[in-house]
Formats: sequence, structure tokens, C-alpha cells
Amino acid sequence: MFPVVRSHASPDEVLSQFMETVGEQVYTEPTNARRLLLQAKASVEESVEPLVLIKRALMLGNVANQEHAFEEAKDFLKEALDQARIDATVDVQVEIAADLLGPMLNLGQISNAAALLDETRELAVAIDSPFQWWLYVREGFLHLNLSELDHALRCFGEARDRQPELIPGETLIKHAYYAALLSAGFGRVYMQGQEPARSIESYQAVVDLCAKFNMRGRLPYHYLDLGRAYMNASRREEAVHYFDLSQQAAGEHDRHARASAIANLGYYAMIDKNFALAHRHFDEAEHNYATARPIAHPDLSQIDLWRAALAIEQENFSEANEAFGRSLNHAQIGDDEAQLARVCKAIAEYYASRDMFEDAYHFRLKFEDIQQNVDARANAERLSELELRNEVEERRRESELFKLRAARLQLKALRAQMNPHFIFNALNSIQEFITNQKATEAATHLAHFARLMRQSLDYSERESITLEEEIDFLNNYLNLNQALRYTEPFTFELHVDDEIEEDLIALPAMLVQPYVENALEHGIRLVKQGHIQVSFSSPEGDEDTLLITIQDNGVGRKNAAQQVKVRKSAHKSMGTDITKHRLELLNRGIETTTAVEYIDLVDTDGTAAGTRVVISLPIQWRA
Repeated sequence: MFPVVRSHASPDEVLSQFMETVGEQVYTEPTNARRLLLQAKASVEESVEPLVLIKRALMLGNVANQEHAFEEAKDFLKEALDQARIDATVDVQVEIAADLLGPMLNLGQISNAAALLDETRELAVAIDSPFQWWLYVREGFLHLNLSELDHALRCFGEARDRQPELIPGETLIKHAYYAALLSAGFGRVYMQGQEPARSIESYQAVVDLCAKFNMRGRLPYHYLDLGRAYMNASRREEAVHYFDLSQQAAGEHDRHARASAIANLGYYAMIDKNFALAHRHFDEAEHNYATARPIAHPDLSQIDLWRAALAIEQENFSEANEAFGRSLNHAQIGDDEAQLARVCKAIAEYYASRDMFEDAYHFRLKFEDIQQNVDARANAERLSELELRNEVEERRRESELFKLRAARLQLKALRAQMNPHFIFNALNSIQEFITNQKATEAATHLAHFARLMRQSLDYSERESITLEEEIDFLNNYLNLNQALRYTEPFTFELHVDDEIEEDLIALPAMLVQPYVENALEHGIRLVKQGHIQVSFSSPEGDEDTLLITIQDNGVGRKNAAQQVKVRKSAHKSMGTDITKHRLELLNRGIETTTAVEYIDLVDTDGTAAGTRVVISLPIQWRA
């Protein structure tokens, strides 16, 4: 049962290698993986390594998910996640949570899935997990469940941008599995968006990936999806080819896929009036639907509805009556009102065609009553879907609000520090003026310093300030730095275009200062005749955007980074990192977003000549 390993390997080493082997088979040979995991139950439970138990539950959950046993899959994966939160790394927790989201979404547990997704994304971002793109795949399917195709497409696009290169023999098999899910997600978006050519391309990518990585777990369903895509595009020959492949690839746990593929082949035979072949296909599809778990009563109802149509074509009315009766019964047992309405309508039309008007009227009334229920249920489901969307969106807004508050607290803490080195040096310089009996200069600088501290504390409490206030703060900040801090003198310039209304435009509080601090600390600190220029303007012809440019004539970013290494400087500009995070949060849900661009300046001979930072943000008018 276990793989062959060196003779001196410990039992846990043998077990670990065994689990790694089974982990591959979860996606290539899921049935065999389940058998091996069940056989190894006693050995796993004897292991002293908690991670072994976690991996076993994880793999059993993923096998069950491959077999469409979603409740079983959820239970195993929930067990694995609960244990991982105690005994495993955050990366393992992210991996398991991403897997758990699959059966949760398949079971329609959208709200719970959204909560787990938000919680897991926080963990994944915090550790820069390599599984972050899996979460975007899951989020895409969450939006598909809510019929939000545009949001789903955005999430799938984000996942595609983050997806690693897939190399057989080197890539983690689960990356290939999620890549297949991603392509299937695109396929569903394009299918629902009535773009058959693109849905075919996406589903073909799934099939190609499965072949490339020998992933046979869900191959029958992928063939079925591709066949349906071709069917939707009226490309019968290709559709038949993939329906055939689907039924050939289907195993014991793929009866629904096999039945659907064969039923579609029967439908084509019925269109061709090849009645004998259609009956054979319908018989085989019926057998698979009837022996699947759960029994697919609505699908059996549709099979009998087609049988009735075949019988009518052959004028075998007694057989048609029996087929309609079976179809009606299956629809009732399956509690599928939409299918029941279709059956009643077909029966009403059948009786009307045979001049049996009383029976036709009876079933027509029954159809209309059921259709009213179907419409009412559809409206209720749409309302429920809207409520669920709002619930998910509200949870997202709350999460983003917490993040924004955290960023504001970080900025507040940073502003409260106001660069301890600067404060310490400023106070030392003021003390030196006092010691040297330069009372006037000391009083002037102390007044500037006190005002700067008051501004810092005031603005750190506010989310936005006017451009006029931001410029006043920058002017005070640079003046004080110029007078007290730097051994090498520097100059600065603040410029505002004439058409900019400083007192009316609002912007995020203290947005610019961290970039100015960067220019001071890393750009011109050791430069003779350093110069910083900060300008505020609008692009030509665009009155809705504010451009903020911070430019220095310093050593450039590359040289500055090298100097920090040599000096082993403790100064780290957290302000720009926090500001970047604030802008990312503020950008969400806004059509015109804020962008920050760094430009390395060079002389004609290629020598570094400073740095230019350009911040572009939508203009907000002060309330």
C-alpha cells in the first residue's frame, strides 16, 4: 500500500510520502485515492503528526467533491479546516478554506461562503499566500451563483492575471485543477452571456488542461460542458463527438454526466426521426438517471416527454399516453414545478391535437395554475437573490470599512509619531537657539513647530481636508525641515495652477506629505543644493482630475536604496505604504480611480537626476 522508500525511513516519513502520492491521485484517480485513504485510516490515526490527519480529511473532502458528494465533501473539509486552525500554518488554512468554498457554493450556501471568503482573503493577503488566486476563482463562482456576470468576469480576470505558469511534473497539481476551474468559470460566463464561440474556447481549455495533467476526476462533466457549448453554437458534429467522449469517460460516480450526454444524443436522433436509435439512447439515459444518487426525477420526466413526442410521431397514442403519465409522475416526485408546467402544457397540446378538448382544457388550466406558481417562485427567488447580493455586498462594505478605519488608525499613529527623528532634531535645534540666546529665532521656530504638531493631530482625525489646508501643512512642514534639520541646505517650491480652486477641492487628509518625506529622506538628504517641487494641476481638457507632482533632484531610487543598505538606516517610510493601502481601499467602487506613478529622472548621460511621483485622483468638491 505504501510507496517504496529507503529502509531507514521513519513511519511518519513513509506516511508523509504516501500522503503525497495520494494527493496527486485525488485529481487523477479519485476513486483509487479514496480506496487508499480508507485503507490507511488506522496508520493515519496512529501518527503523532496532526498535519497527517488534516491532510487525510482534506483529501477525502476533495475526493468527495470530485464525486459530486458535496455534503460529505463539506463535512470532511470543515473538519480539516477546524483542525488546521489549531495545528497548521496559515498557508495550509488558506488552502483548505479555498477547497471548502467549492462544496459550499455547490450546495447554495452563498452567505456562509461569502463570509469564509472574506475571512480567508484577509489571511492570504497578510502572508502573501501563493493560493490567493484560488480565492479569486471561488469568488468568481460566487458571483455566478448570484447571476452577476460582470463581477464574475472581473474576478476570473484577476485570477488569470495571478495564475502561475503551469508545467507538468513541476507545478502543484492543485494549481492545474484550479486553472481548469478558472477556464470552466469563463465558459459559464460566456455561455450565459450568449457568446458561444468564447464559451467553446474556454471549455476546450479545460479539456486540454485535464489531458495535459492527466486530471480525470471531472473529465466527463468537462466533455459534457464542451458538447453543450457546441450544441448551443449549432455545431452538431463536434457536439456529438464530445457527448460520446463524456459517456465513455464516465465512471461509477459520473452517472449524471453519462445520462445527460446520452440523452442529448437521443435528442439529435429524435430530430433526425431515427426512432430506433432515439429509443435506445433514451433507454440508456433513463437507466443512468434512475441509478444515480440522487435519482434525477426531473431529467427522467424530460426523457419521457421526449418518448411521448416519439410515440406521437409514430402515431402510437397508447404509448404516448403512458409516456406522458410517467413524465407527469416524475415531475411531481422531483418537486420541479417548471418541468411539471412543461409537461402539462405538452399534454394539453397533445389532447387538443386529437380533438379531446375537455381533457385539453383541464391540462391547460392546470398548466396555467402551475405556471403562476413558477412565476411567483421565480420572483421570490429573484428577490431572495437580490437580498443575498445586498447581504454579501453589505458584508464587503463592512469589511472594507474596517480596513479603511485600520488604515486611518495606522496613519494617525504615524502622524502622532511625526517621524521621531525629525521631532527630536527640531527640538534640539530650537534648544540650541535658546542656549545661544537667539530668542527671536527660537520663538519663531517653536511657533512653527507647535502649529505643525496641531495640524498633524487635527488632520489625522479627518478623512479629507481641503487642498488649501494640505498646501499650508506642506509649506509649514518643508519650512521647518529647511530651517532645522538638514546640514545641506535645500530649496522647495509649491505651485498651484490658476484654475485650481484650493478652498473648494477636497482630497484624502495628508496624502502628499509621505511622498515629500520620502523625497527629503531618500532623495536630497546628501545632495548639495537639493530642490523639491510640489505642483497641483489638472490635465488639459480634464477638469475632473487633479494631478499632484512631487519632484526632487536627488540621487534617484536605486542609489537611495543602496545608501540605505550602506548606512543600515532605521528609517523606513511607512507613510507611503499606508497611503497606498488607503488609496486602494478608497478606489473600490469608484469609476475614476487614484493612481500613483514613479518616474526615475536621468541626465543626458544616463546619470540619475532625481525622482518624480505623479498622483492622479478624481477631484472631489468640498461639501
